[in-house]
Amino acid sequence: MLVAETGDIWSGHVDCYYAAHPVGSQSISLEGWPVTVSDRKRFTKDQLWILFNSFELRIYPSLAEYDRLVSATGLARKQVTAWFRNHRASLRRRLRSYAV
Repeated sequence: MLVAETGDIWSGHVDCYYAAHPVGSQSISLEGWPVTVSDRKRFTKDQLWILFNSFELRIYPSLAEYDRLVSATGLARKQVTAWFRNHRASLRRRLRSYAV
């Protein structure tokens, strides 16, 4: 089942995610062992504000800029890198849909 929360203050971004299993629930793996679904990391509004403002300035931040964002948001470097990668892909999809 696809669950979507409607847009927020950041230029109509919609946060969609799959809610097939409630957070923390258990399901059965292929081997028959119970598997706990991990909690999804949700960014705070302050973290998102910092990330979106930085993304508007530069979609490919330098290594020093990544380090500054890591310390400003309190997120792991991997999370900041993944956030930028996902938002660049989202931007490409939106630009492609306007070009058609």
